[in-house]
Amino acid sequence: MLMRKQRIVGAGFVVISTDLKKVLLLRKNGVVDLPKGSSSPGESYLETAKRETAEETGMVILDSSIVGKKPYLSENLAFFVAVQSGKPRILPNPTTGEIEHDWCGWVAWHIAIKEAPTYLRPALLHARALTNVLVGGKDVDL
Repeated sequence: MLMRKQRIVGAGFVVISTDLKKVLLLRKNGVVDLPKGSSSPGESYLETAKRETAEETGMVILDSSIVGKKPYLSENLAFFVAVQSGKPRILPNPTTGEIEHDWCGWVAWHIAIKEAPTYLRPALLHARALTNVLVGGKDVDL
């Protein structure tokens, strides 16, 4: 069977709390989401992920908080992982003024994974596995 290369059209972050026990989620009409969005022309995946996270949650991702070197590719999206603290808040889209989500906050891993849509679960499980490596005290070189 031939495997087609994924066409990546956007990027986002799985943001993990500094105690490694929670993950940052968004919700709209009860549907769970991660901070993510489409790439703008000329924008790197990391730039897209940082911009979308800041636009959707008000949280600025610090380079020092990013875990691993490569994004996790899933469903045409590139997901990066960051371990960071902060108080997320819903902000209107800076271009359209539209409020894209009705809630954001820190959620325990088991709830996040259970409630996430199927296409987001692989990215969450990848990030969760990275936290297990961090807790184990091993160096992460992904």
